[in-house]
Amino acid sequence: PANQPWLLYGLGGAVAINLSGGIVLSIWLLSGTLDLPLRGLLFLWSLALLLVGISGAELLMHWRQNGRRSKPVK
Repeated sequence: PANQPWLLYGLGGAVAINLSGGIVLSIWLLSGTLDLPLRGLLFLWSLALLLVGISGAELLMHWRQNGRRSKPVK
């Protein structure tokens, strides 16, 4: 949307990429098709949780900030 340019680039784009990457990695790990040692699985699960967690926190902070602002007058 035109009134939310953060969704298209900058921090919003980084959040979208990280969230998408974390979700795709999680699905890939859950599928069980990866033949990795335990250390590799732990690393990838940590990475997936970190990506989804940071992205989720960023989205939550953005939504809370927008809820505190007054609505713009047209």
